Amino acid sequence: MRVYKILADGTSKNRDISRQELLSKFNLHQRDLRPLILLNQTPTILTRPKCYIVNLGFLRLVIGGDTAYVFNVDHRYVADHFMEDLTTRFENRSKHTQSRFEFIVLESALHVKMDKVMRDYTHLAEEIEASFEQLTAALSNDGLEKLLSQKKRLSRLETNVQQLQSLLHDILDDDEELQDFMLSSSSTEAEDEIEFIIEHYDEQVDHVLNKIFDLKENIEDTQSIINLKMSSLRNSLIRLDLFFTIFAAAIALPTLIAGIFGMNITNSLEHNYDAFIVICLVTLCIVMTVIAAAFFHIKKKKII
Repeated sequence: MRVYKILADGTSKNRDISRQELLSKFNLHQRDLRPLILLNQTPTILTRPKCYIVNLGFLRLVIGGDTAYVFNVDHRYVADHFMEDLTTRFENRSKHTQSRFEFIVLESALHVKMDKVMRDYTHLAEEIEASFEQLTAALSNDGLEKLLSQKKRLSRLETNVQQLQSLLHDILDDDEELQDFMLSSSSTEAEDEIEFIIEHYDEQVDHVLNKIFDLKENIEDTQSIINLKMSSLRNSLIRLDLFFTIFAAAIALPTLIAGIFGMNITNSLEHNYDAFIVICLVTLCIVMTVIAAAFFHIKKKKII
């Protein structure tokens, strides 16, 4: 397996390591490596007597007291963000503080993970805002399909963040598990430090989740407004269709009368101009009466 090996002074080198070598170095069982191998693995931080086994999605590590191994080295965030952040932290450590090696690596991993989550959220939020503006200007099938796709992506991000939140909560709620983070000697300062690190990123996770909930609420509000607009449009079309249906039914009466009088039957009215005027007026009155009665009935029943 191709890995970055992080040494106690913060320097790193790219090398290959076998599973058996990893198991022997940290006295692990084969099953302990599952978080590093399985693809669909939830965020995991396992504490073992000689190391932490960390799976934060794209970032997978085995962290010992003076050595760490970083997997998934081809991922852009691992090479460009995590390794760079880790180098900076070790430089600051030598100048200002003497934090434990394993704490520095773990905090850097959590920091880079949360940085990626925030970047994903920000990028998705910008896309959703653009979709809001597009749908406000004009409703379209493409715009609605795009918003639905963005909502699904937001739900996947929410699930990922909730899993991370659950992991951090479980660690904070278990004092014995916090004790397990002491790979070397235990001290009050070290216990306070690791608890502070976990609490700090737990607060960040809560902050991101609140932002996601607000954005999902905005999407749902927008969808409600769109549904109202669509309902109003459908009602307008139904009213228009109803009007033409009533008009067509009313027109059918003079058509019937015209058909009767157009038959080749002599009835002594063929040459009477006054009869033609009377029949036309009566027919028009019937049409107007039918239309008025139909609209009165509709209005009374509150159909429109």
